[in-house]
Amino acid sequence: MLDPVPVIRWGVKGILRQSPAFLVRSHIDPSDTRDVDPEIHDVDLLFVNAGGEWGCCTAMLRSLSRNGYFIPRILYSYWKQPFLLEEALELRAEGMLSLLDTSSEYLRAAKAVLRGERYRSRRVVSIMKRFGYNDRHLSLLTGTELKILRILSLNKTSKEIADEMVISYRTVQKHRENITRKLHLQGTNALLGFALEQIHTPPAGR
Repeated sequence: MLDPVPVIRWGVKGILRQSPAFLVRSHIDPSDTRDVDPEIHDVDLLFVNAGGEWGCCTAMLRSLSRNGYFIPRILYSYWKQPFLLEEALELRAEGMLSLLDTSSEYLRAAKAVLRGERYRSRRVVSIMKRFGYNDRHLSLLTGTELKILRILSLNKTSKEIADEMVISYRTVQKHRENITRKLHLQGTNALLGFALEQIHTPPAGR
């Protein structure tokens, strides 16, 4: 488990221990800088808190991948911010759950992912639809591309996107070309039309 919040960590552990099929070996604090190799050997599934210290969790997940650990992951969160979904989609998370999901949902997700299936709870699917993320298509995009698409949905120009993201105009244009290709869009304004129709950014302060 990657979870810096003790109360949530204990709750998820308690859920998994309801089933004799699961052995919860240990948890890893993502803010801990020590070597995690001894703790990660022989692990079949990682449960990851995608809220709170998500930056630490993301860094550790990427580090594990670089070091050759390709462990199925189930991410859980309230998913209140679009960037969390963007990160989860970029990381190709095998499972995604809400912290409001039932214990039986967590157990179903674990069993499904261990069978090699992808799992999204109904709450997560509903949240993704609310933000306009179509998992089937947008899972092809990187986090940067998703962020550009979200800003584009506010009807901003490439120059405004470049200024907001502190990158060059040419870089934005290249990302837009890549997004258009990955989503199989055609036509000059097809990407803008897709963003305006499919991506919904919540008002500030919500």
